[in-house]
Amino acid sequence: MALARLVERIERTLYVHYEDSFVYFFEPNFEALPPELLIHLFKYLNPSDRSAAALVCRSWYDAFRYIKFQRAVRLHIHDIEFVDNGHPLKGLMTSFRYFTDVCITKVVFGNKSEFWSEFGDGIEELTFDNCVIWKHKLASILKYMPRLQRLNLFNCPDLFKAWKLIENTTVTWNLVMPELKHLSLARNNRFLDFHFDYLVQLAPNLDSLDVSECFSSIEARQRVLMLNHILEFVRTSRDRLRHLFLCGTPIDNVFLRGLADIRDLSLRSLGLMVCEKIPTSEPGIIDLLRAQTALTHLDLSKSLALNDYALIQISRSIPQLETLILNRCWMITDYGITAIKSLVRLRHIDLTNCERITDAGLVGGLFTHNRRNVRKLYLGLLTNMSDAALTKVSFEFCDLVVLDLGGCSNSINDLSIQYI
Repeated sequence: MALARLVERIERTLYVHYEDSFVYFFEPNFEALPPELLIHLFKYLNPSDRSAAALVCRSWYDAFRYIKFQRAVRLHIHDIEFVDNGHPLKGLMTSFRYFTDVCITKVVFGNKSEFWSEFGDGIEELTFDNCVIWKHKLASILKYMPRLQRLNLFNCPDLFKAWKLIENTTVTWNLVMPELKHLSLARNNRFLDFHFDYLVQLAPNLDSLDVSECFSSIEARQRVLMLNHILEFVRTSRDRLRHLFLCGTPIDNVFLRGLADIRDLSLRSLGLMVCEKIPTSEPGIIDLLRAQTALTHLDLSKSLALNDYALIQISRSIPQLETLILNRCWMITDYGITAIKSLVRLRHIDLTNCERITDAGLVGGLFTHNRRNVRKLYLGLLTNMSDAALTKVSFEFCDLVVLDLGGCSNSINDLSIQYI
């Protein structure tokens, strides 16, 4: 019925009827197209084309302002002096646009800017990457963002170097961000426990934490202390925490055991790097995988110690898994990869640089079931994959959006490419 009403509206409004004494003629009235149809058509345009189409008329501009289109646009400010009278802020300050996703890279923050008070109310995701920023400047920026949902502080060592513990005994932020759900401190090696505490206290409803690629260049004792502190936060936040990422962060079996022993922790996304050889008695990674049966996203990139036994446990314990990333898991062989045939919900599979996998594992693990759910498949640097196995990709993965075959010199030839 809804479709029939839409067709009726299109037929009624698509053409304007003009009449003079002798001639009847019609011309298109695209301005009167229903907004539902315009939004659907705009989905096929890239952001720059949508911006151009928005200049046609008011109704097209309204379709351009559809909230999902606005959220798909990121404002990226790179390597500038952050002042209102300089480029590009001077032009942005007179803009009618608003931005939900702002990324700042390699920027030194100086004097107060009106940019944040002007645009902060609409920002939902904010990223600082390799920026020179201090605690008081960060606090003065965040206070203008009541709707902020994701905060990313990537590789900002100056923030933590200048942030001393003694200052926090008298200075408080007086800032609470109830909408903030995701906090990332990825690629920061120098933050301490009191830095971490102040940041997580900003977000009483935090359900996603990313501390990937951290603590790699500090002494082992300090690393253990910080990992224990993070583990305690996970324990106290177990009722609401759903996404935890420690990809590239050195962790040991003791940490994994502690994570596995947290009762009532039910994660949806998990990222880990298993560095140590998996012990035969009380293996933390195995117990953790057995406990987290609700996972839909699992990233085990660069887990050089991950073996076939762990992969078998994944296939047995996590039937709802949709994303499985095994990039550079060199210990995985055909025996382990065959086990993932039971994971029928997979939509994203990454086997890049798993050099021990051959045609037998791919045929036994990937090509035995209907894989029409898979949208992204990464098979780069699989030097033991033949052109015959690659040809089967064209038959088994009919709805792929991404296919990565970088470095597969043994399997790429004219015939396999033509099949794909």
